[in-house]
Amino acid sequence: MKTYHIELLVRLKTADTVALTAKNTLRRDMGYESVLLDVRREERWVIQVQAEDLQTAEKLGREFAATRIFVNPNKQTCVLKAAESGQAKLSPQKQDEGGPYEVGVIVSYYQDGKAVSARDALRHTYGYGGRIGNVERGVLWKLLLSAQSPDSARKTAEDIALTSSMNSGLLTNSHSQTYIVL
Repeated sequence: MKTYHIELLVRLKTADTVALTAKNTLRRDMGYESVLLDVRREERWVIQVQAEDLQTAEKLGREFAATRIFVNPNKQTCVLKAAESGQAKLSPQKQDEGGPYEVGVIVSYYQDGKAVSARDALRHTYGYGGRIGNVERGVLWKLLLSAQSPDSARKTAEDIALTSSMNSGLLTNSHSQTYIVL
């Protein structure tokens, strides 16, 4: 048995009013009108599993998605990825110079009770037991930015992510959350 990471990216089938509100706030109230083109949001789950091979890990991922712990099929869709432990879980996309650039920001809680509950449900309620390792949850924000270079776009995403005052940053509360710019 090997350790694999199952990644579920869950998004709404309908318009995401949270992402729309974040976009409007950043553009209208925080001065990103000329650089921020779009904001999208997905819930990101990473489930560590023990499996015989990659195909078995992917099959487990499809079973997890069907449990309704992670995805409500009435209002959400999901993209599933599986990778052997130690491989990159989510990497930034290679982008050509000249933009616009899509930059991902993953925001997670330091202590996430919902992730712990999901892990325990998979282990005990659904009977996967010791095959389930850690479960992580976060929000993947996808920012489409007009910038001179990929580095400039990443810097803008960093400024948007890190809330340091009433007028600076929006996506992360540094008292309870952490973030990674991809």
